[in-house]
Amino acid sequence: MDGILYSLFVHLTAESGSRKDIVSFFGGEKNVFEAGEDEWCFCPHISEKALARMKRINGEYIEKIIRQCEENDWQIITENDEAYPAGLKMFDDSPGVLFVSGNPMALDGLICVSGTRKINEGGETACEKAADAVHESGRKVLSFDTPGCDAAAIKYALTYGSVCMALAGGLGTSANRRLSLCVADMGAVVSTFAPLEKPSPVYFHMRNRLASRLCDAAIITQTDEKGNSLFVASQFRKAGKPVFAAAGSAGCDRLLNDYAYILRAPLENVILSHSAGALQLNAARKAPAKIKKEDKNNNNLDTLTQHSILASTILQECGGKTDMDELLLKSGLPMTEAMSAVTELELNGIAATDAGNRCILL
Repeated sequence: MDGILYSLFVHLTAESGSRKDIVSFFGGEKNVFEAGEDEWCFCPHISEKALARMKRINGEYIEKIIRQCEENDWQIITENDEAYPAGLKMFDDSPGVLFVSGNPMALDGLICVSGTRKINEGGETACEKAADAVHESGRKVLSFDTPGCDAAAIKYALTYGSVCMALAGGLGTSANRRLSLCVADMGAVVSTFAPLEKPSPVYFHMRNRLASRLCDAAIITQTDEKGNSLFVASQFRKAGKPVFAAAGSAGCDRLLNDYAYILRAPLENVILSHSAGALQLNAARKAPAKIKKEDKNNNNLDTLTQHSILASTILQECGGKTDMDELLLKSGLPMTEAMSAVTELELNGIAATDAGNRCILL
């Protein structure tokens, strides 16, 4: 009980991104809780807002949260628990606590699918296509507690079994209670907010950031030029993870023009090209040997280099030779970016183009 109490105190009071620094400064979560106002004031990582929360939140309040979770069969997953998603630990701003309704082990192998509330026929089709592509990749859909594309994505994903939902509020506050109960039964509903904390638009950023840490990629099915889904996509890009988009809506077309991949199964080649594991694997092969040594393990490579690694991977899968049509089909890249990727491989002596316009791995 005490360990969870200390973890909850730090989680509920610290500013995002400063939690680990605060714990390190005091030498543990228990020490943070027991320090008191006089010592908190000397910590450079505690903001005025965080200090105000530390004064307000006490052990009695936290014990009430723990009881709420026990009464509703909600789980409190701390960073030290086995069920805490391994992918979250990679980020300095990872949450110290997750509140989960359902199976916390379902929070692994996820792809976020999101879009506008104002769904049309094209968006509906894109949601179904996205759910199919996620299932084909061997992963599960994570979406949000909003009507329109998000609800449609969950609906189609449920036909394949496990699915997850992230909330911009606490457990027990879902706008679609029946759907959230169904998701909890088949997978997991997850939140970083205290149970029964009312959802708020100001929480969307934190919810989106959680999704970008939990998931391997994002798929935007339909959105306008100023939709929240663009912020979802932005969080994934900042996390170094790929974004797919279905062509047809203004916002998705903008994403495709800027940096997104066209939604086309299989998704695996693109996802692997963005993962550290793929970069390390390719570093041992001929093509990535041309990448600068200091960039081998860098997840924030520029877009062109990422595309070149993807093109190299596809060439290897095709026996070292493929034409542009097959490269476009398997990569999902726009023509200009696929050609740029091939050009970079050629300039580095990694590949060449023959008289039949086929790309050959040297």
